[in-house]
Amino acid sequence: MKGGLTGGCNCGAVDESHKLELAAHFWVRSKQQWLQLPEEIAQMETQPEDAAGWIEFLGGPI
Repeated sequence: MKGGLTGGCNCGAVDESHKLELAAHFWVRSKQQWLQLPEEIAQMETQPEDAAGWIEFLGGPI
């Protein structure tokens, strides 16, 4: 991201990842047609373009 800090973490690297709650699905435009995603969880065809887009998509600062 230009001018900002980013970070990420693979769920496989998290202890007790079974306790994580799914907040959103990204890159759904390239998902397999047979994969059914829960409608109650936010979805985005790609990903937000910048930090402001992430904040807006996730409903405000965390």
